[in-house]
Amino acid sequence: GGSIYITGSAKFTIINCTFTNNKANSFGGAIYNNVVETLTIKDCKFTGNTAKLTGGAIFSKGNVVVEKSVFENNQAKIDGGAIHAEKSVDISNSKFNSNKVDGQASHGGAILVKKDAFIDNSTFNGNSAIRGGAIFSYSDLIIENSEFIKNTAREGGAVKVTSDSHLYIEKSTFKQNSATSEGGGAIYSNKWLHIVNSIFELNTANHKGGAIETDYIQ
Repeated sequence: GGSIYITGSAKFTIINCTFTNNKANSFGGAIYNNVVETLTIKDCKFTGNTAKLTGGAIFSKGNVVVEKSVFENNQAKIDGGAIHAEKSVDISNSKFNSNKVDGQASHGGAILVKKDAFIDNSTFNGNSAIRGGAIFSYSDLIIENSEFIKNTAREGGAVKVTSDSHLYIEKSTFKQNSATSEGGGAIYSNKWLHIVNSIFELNTANHKGGAIETDYIQ
């Protein structure tokens, strides 16, 4: 963690803080949460933080809760340009702008999450990765009342979920996202996908599914 390293049995809540241009040689450019307890972030801003491996701003072995925060221009080499979470994430009223991962097999330009994730009333703009330009999820993902604009990836321009995961989207907008070499200009999901009252506009893919590539949709 370029700024904070959490260890022992600590349970951290960070409120109204700014993390700018911090660097880590491995995990968590600004914060490395090395415990399984929940890390909570409220009213914070993370700008220009970098990690040589994963979690440009935050790497967490525990759950991550983010409220009313901004992540901008953070970068990692492998996974999670802004956040890498080994467990779940709960994101609300937050903004993720121009975060990226730039390795040859990179995942989750803004967020990589390995357990269930919930995104509400948040925006993802201009994030990029090889797979999942904004979000890459290994587990079930719920997105509500959110916007994904101009995110890019080779596969899943805005969102990619793995084959055993469920993706639920409600009252959200996907606009001008792009998959530059494979499928799913906005979304790549090859299992259970449920979409309600949402807008898909001007998304593009170089292969299958200008907006969505999936084997199952409801």
